[in-house]
Amino acid sequence: MKRLYQLLATLTIATVSLGVAFPAFAQPGKLEANDCNAQINVRSQPTVNSTAHSYGLPGDWVEVLDSTKSDDGYFWFYVRFESSQVEGWIRGDFINLLEYSTQNP
Repeated sequence: MKRLYQLLATLTIATVSLGVAFPAFAQPGKLEANDCNAQINVRSQPTVNSTAHSYGLPGDWVEVLDSTKSDDGYFWFYVRFESSQVEGWIRGDFINLLEYSTQNP
């Protein structure tokens, strides 16, 4: 029984270590809106009822770090702006997600 506990402890430590050693890559995205002068709210939580502490503009590049679907039915993305490093939640219909290319141009 002692050996089983030692094995489980070792596996747990190894699993946690791998998660720390190999973080997930952020996905690139670009802000979009029908109005090219729109100010796209960057919120503290993934809901329209949360504080908008900043804003982005159509064409701004972001890194998508996390996502969730909220009770309002929208997908929300937690982003970091490439230029300012500001982070926050943006509603999914304002982000065009781009895929990584592994091919050389």
